[in-house]
Amino acid sequence: MTIPLTGDVVVIGRSAIADLVFTDDSLSRQHARLVRVGDEHKLEDLESRNGVFLNSIRIFSATLRTGDTIQLGELIFLYSEGIHS
Repeated sequence: MTIPLTGDVVVIGRSAIADLVFTDDSLSRQHARLVRVGDEHKLEDLESRNGVFLNSIRIFSATLRTGDTIQLGELIFLYSEGIHS
């Protein structure tokens, strides 16, 4: 499944107020956010219970690159840079 990042800020979590909602108990209500900075995305931990991991390393904030593996709770995503319009 491909999930396009259409907003400048995308909150990921279990809460209905998150932009990307996943019903996985390993996620916090507002687990992490992706922030667009120019042509890049920055991944930020929102003080989540189970942490945010980028390429198997726990991070609190990092800029993403194509091929990065993101783990939020038990969910794993592969980041790919795209074209912004």
